[in-house]
Amino acid sequence: MASVSGSVAADEKHSLPSRFTDHMMDTQTSQDADTQLSDENNANPWITVTKRANKRRQLQPHTVPTQQLPSTPFEPALRQSRPKTHLPRLPPLPAEDYKLAIRPHGGLNLSKVSPKTLLLGVVHAANIRSEKPDIKLRVDESQNVLTISTSSEHIAMALGQITKITVHAATYNITSYGIAPDNSCKGVVNGIGHEITPDDFLTEVEVPGYEVLTCRRLGNSGAMVLTFCGESLSS
Repeated sequence: MASVSGSVAADEKHSLPSRFTDHMMDTQTSQDADTQLSDENNANPWITVTKRANKRRQLQPHTVPTQQLPSTPFEPALRQSRPKTHLPRLPPLPAEDYKLAIRPHGGLNLSKVSPKTLLLGVVHAANIRSEKPDIKLRVDESQNVLTISTSSEHIAMALGQITKITVHAATYNITSYGIAPDNSCKGVVNGIGHEITPDDFLTEVEVPGYEVLTCRRLGNSGAMVLTFCGESLSS
């Protein structure tokens, strides 16, 4: 699995393009809330999910796990096992980042492309003009999927518009989908008529004990996919 950050983009042969009163306070707060809701409505669902999950994560108290002592004294092994060799694992992508997965079509093998070339292709496809964009890439060679991670909402929205990527002068169509944040899970509700929009359903649905982050229709079916804050749903 390959990894590269935006800081190495400048090393590529082709350089990237170069970006009161109480009443008054209450009024300003209301305007800020309206602006935030408007921004979320205009954003892609995967961006909205990540923003809301990050806010929820910030509200949760930070606790340090306690280390439990073993109940029985440690006993050395009678014979020493052969040391295992493991391939080095890349550090996990930041949990609070916006993440997008890209699956190329047309025979593009991501494992055969250098990370720098992939980064350059992504930056050009998204029309990102920063010389050192906040972008991290991971390639899943077994699935031939590219994961793009960024902490910038502006860059995330630009990445969501990508439909093609150019590598070594060849252009390939791609399929992309947002990756839900780590502290979230999904559920599906079937039998929802097409006269009901995801926004309408989101305002009406109630799941006691869980916060619903966002809702979208699964293709043209009668199923709605809900994203919840939390790592699992009780059965």
